[in-house]
Amino acid sequence: FIVTNAQRGYIDTVFAVHDVQKYFTDWMCFGDTNASKDVTIRKIIERNNLKNAVYVGDTQGDADSCEKAGIPIVYAAYGLGKVEKPWRSIDKFSELEDIFLRDKACNTLKSDDMSEKSIAAGKINTVIFDLDGTLLNSLSDLAASVNFALRCCGYPERTVDEVRSFIGNGVIMLMHRSVPKGTSGEDEKACFEKFRGHYLEHMEDTTAPYAGVNELIRALGEKG
Repeated sequence: FIVTNAQRGYIDTVFAVHDVQKYFTDWMCFGDTNASKDVTIRKIIERNNLKNAVYVGDTQGDADSCEKAGIPIVYAAYGLGKVEKPWRSIDKFSELEDIFLRDKACNTLKSDDMSEKSIAAGKINTVIFDLDGTLLNSLSDLAASVNFALRCCGYPERTVDEVRSFIGNGVIMLMHRSVPKGTSGEDEKACFEKFRGHYLEHMEDTTAPYAGVNELIRALGEKG
């Protein structure tokens, strides 16, 4: 499963480029729900009657959404952000094999491993993935589109590290954090539209799956 704050069409583009759609049962994004990520997570859980799911993400926004949705988070520490007090952490994508395929963590999940809003104790049998910063290394393309929009609007550009720190809670929030403080809502919206147009054309210029993603996604999909 995939839940992301991306705009509608992004997941379809990823599937078309990387040929992994067959390994995912369902997917949902902000463009589908126009709601916060915790709501989108709950919607995909309800739509598929999921019982014991875990989310793999890379930002505190992901962690906060998981707490609200009542599921644990595996923190992708190799990604774009930071997470405080995750259920598990991984430094590279291949480490998910130890959690989900080698049965080390899935059978020992206890309710006190997570927040009081978390799911009941039980075996984890479903994985919901974030996209950017978790499955895909998209930082360079995001930064390029942010700076294209800022240049078009006459604003100072941002460093890649600044853009990294602004990521989380979707691209609308990314641009909100990128424009100068005090920018009017109308000007911010215009800048976002510049970003959106550029990113739709260039979001696959350098974006690629992290090492080991395709192989492990196939293994997880084949295991069911």
